[in-house]
Amino acid sequence: MKKYLLDTSVLIHDALSLFVFEDNHIYICREVILELAKKREEKGIVGKQAREAIALLKNIFMRNCNLTELIEEKFKPIEEYTVELNTGTKITLYQDLDYFSSKKFFKENVNEINNGIKHRTDMRLIEIAKKIGAILVTKDYTLQLFALQNGVPAEDYKKDKIETFYSGYRTVNTLSKDIDQLYKTGNILLDNYDLTPNEFVVLTAYEDPSKTALGQYKSPYIYLIKEERVHDIRPKNKEQIFALNLLMDPEIEFVTLTGSAGTGKTLLALAAGLEQVQKEIYKKILIARPIAEDELGFLPGELEDKLRPWVQPIYDSIEVLYDQNPDFIIEELKERNKMEIQALQHLRGRSIPKQYFLIDEAQNLTPKQAKLIASRAGHGTKIVMVGDIDQIDQPYLDKYTNGITHIINGFKGQDNYGHISLAKSDVRSRLAEQAARLL
Repeated sequence: MKKYLLDTSVLIHDALSLFVFEDNHIYICREVILELAKKREEKGIVGKQAREAIALLKNIFMRNCNLTELIEEKFKPIEEYTVELNTGTKITLYQDLDYFSSKKFFKENVNEINNGIKHRTDMRLIEIAKKIGAILVTKDYTLQLFALQNGVPAEDYKKDKIETFYSGYRTVNTLSKDIDQLYKTGNILLDNYDLTPNEFVVLTAYEDPSKTALGQYKSPYIYLIKEERVHDIRPKNKEQIFALNLLMDPEIEFVTLTGSAGTGKTLLALAAGLEQVQKEIYKKILIARPIAEDELGFLPGELEDKLRPWVQPIYDSIEVLYDQNPDFIIEELKERNKMEIQALQHLRGRSIPKQYFLIDEAQNLTPKQAKLIASRAGHGTKIVMVGDIDQIDQPYLDKYTNGITHIINGFKGQDNYGHISLAKSDVRSRLAEQAARLL
């Protein structure tokens, strides 16, 4: 049975981490509980998840035992209080009584306001891990480095870490006659390729590699796909062709698009949404992106004024699509109730029926936020998430653990879902592409 000391960052990232270390021993120290208590007062997702972690710990430790009575019986502070779960996991609340009785404790508490509490808490976690012989688990890479410097084994929380990435398409080598049949009949039946529902294929002939066709797998057939044009936007590569087919397919209720800057994610998603709103397939297009409450609070003006800097890429894309002042176009769409722009946290509790729901910068969502957003969809709604998993602004998230990566991994194989990883930066200038590639 291994011992694991969990950092605050792990519990905030995933409170259910308490249940994934089966047949092992988890330690939650006093310093972590104090940090959770401090963070639960914060606005936004951090405060919410800190409150959830505290509530979970309360249920675990006070469901079957009155901790207050236990303390009173011993007439002294408890160093360890352990509960064993049905999974075989042991969870211990721990406080280092030797430390609290030492002169070092009183000296550090006098100076903590001037010196800052964060560094002291990190070093305390390292000292506790060393004392009890535990592996320190943290999402804080700086703390991992501190731990390694001090001879303490440390690791990232890996339960929700995605190791492989699904691109949404692949190249399939086949016979020339199969490609001829696909062009002639519109579909073919190919076995032994283990394709995923709605996965795209680039069919290439064995006999002549220059002979190709683009198809999409919808069990049991591969269907020929053709180039879509939306708002006079012509796709510039096969990935954009695939993306527009997903965005315009009424049977696909959930679409994710990933790719670096300039690959056309937002432009294609917005163009497809506006096209389908104009055709009244959806009542309106709802555009949202994750924004921290404190970031909005510092900005002047009403909510729409506060959102403007964050949704400027939407305005830029509107200008490309209509070749007009984007403010005029957006205001006209809003007046006709065909467009709404919101911060994601302001959508909490809403049900969103028959709308084209576009979430920009979805790589900055936590897995839990992504799940909550997906659950907001009402009947007839299409959700489109776009993001660059190599450009993440949120602490404790990376390309392996963010919300859009989890959506891709979780929904892959569903017949109402499709994904494309856009690989080429063909939308912006040659200079922009060079900067992304060379620098």
